[in-house]
Amino acid sequence: MGRMGRVLLVLLLAVGMPAPASAATDRGPEPAADPAPADPIREDGILGLTALQLPRMGRVCLGESIAMAFSASNVSPGLEVPIPVVEAAVNVEDTQGRSRMLVTNGAGQARFSWPTEREGQIRFTVTADKTYYVAAKPLTFSVQVEPCQWVLAVDYREEFAIIGEVDFVVGAEVRWRGKVAITSTNADSGDSEVAIRGGTGTYQFYSSDKFQAPIHFSLDPAVSGTWGLQGDGRISAGLMSLDVGTTAESYPEMVFFKLTDYGPNNIQVKYKPPAPYLNGKGFFLEANKLSHLTFPTSGGAVTLGSGLATYFWTDERTAYSLSIMLYPLKDMGASADGRLALAGTVR
Repeated sequence: MGRMGRVLLVLLLAVGMPAPASAATDRGPEPAADPAPADPIREDGILGLTALQLPRMGRVCLGESIAMAFSASNVSPGLEVPIPVVEAAVNVEDTQGRSRMLVTNGAGQARFSWPTEREGQIRFTVTADKTYYVAAKPLTFSVQVEPCQWVLAVDYREEFAIIGEVDFVVGAEVRWRGKVAITSTNADSGDSEVAIRGGTGTYQFYSSDKFQAPIHFSLDPAVSGTWGLQGDGRISAGLMSLDVGTTAESYPEMVFFKLTDYGPNNIQVKYKPPAPYLNGKGFFLEANKLSHLTFPTSGGAVTLGSGLATYFWTDERTAYSLSIMLYPLKDMGASADGRLALAGTVR
């Protein structure tokens, strides 16, 4: 092969060979990277909210504290029984602009003492939540606040025999009715100050006998007058504590019997022996250590069937009774007579 042939062969080989790839050649979009797995959402359960204590009948007295209690529990499906939830935030709001939050205790409970300062209806909304729990369904309820007062009633009687064989007796009776009202309320503690407002009472001495006519005993002159009670106290945690005292009254230093013989000629024979008399001033509450009393605000009574007398005394006592009763006055027609009293206590 000549020189010309070799040249042509080199040219042919050069034309037929592909050009080398450039470093800037576009290779297209890179495939997207797989996303990182998301953190799982933590859910410890579903909160359930239950009312444990609310005002009975939805009515409370103005100035009283409303006692409320709620429980928060885990009510998630699959649980055989709800499980108490500790440190759940229970929030209570009312339509008078007051709000308060408490966390549940070890039993999953939160207790509130809510003051009442205005008359009318109060509507409450209660919620509960806790981190990682589905919030509880809110609870709503209403309370009617009324201007309440309490009736305080005192009844006392002591009687002694002068001649026991014929039931000739002398005695004293006291009857008093008054009202106890709230005078102020502590917004922080919910405790209220109370005082006796008004009240009327009377005392009366009497004599009676079972003689066959025409002979009868009586008192001459008749003895009667006013009897008063004063005092104040406090309401706290559903209890009313009262400090009471008898007002000083004027009693005669001695009373006299009148023996009347209504014979056939209607002649009256009067004989005035003095009756046994203790100048006790009628302080039978103080004498029997009843100056300090504690009642539930729902009502109560303290009763004595025996105690120290303060008007008369003989060796033979034929009757003795003392009753102090407190009950809420819900309507103006209420009366202390015939009501079933709960137990009161002497403090």
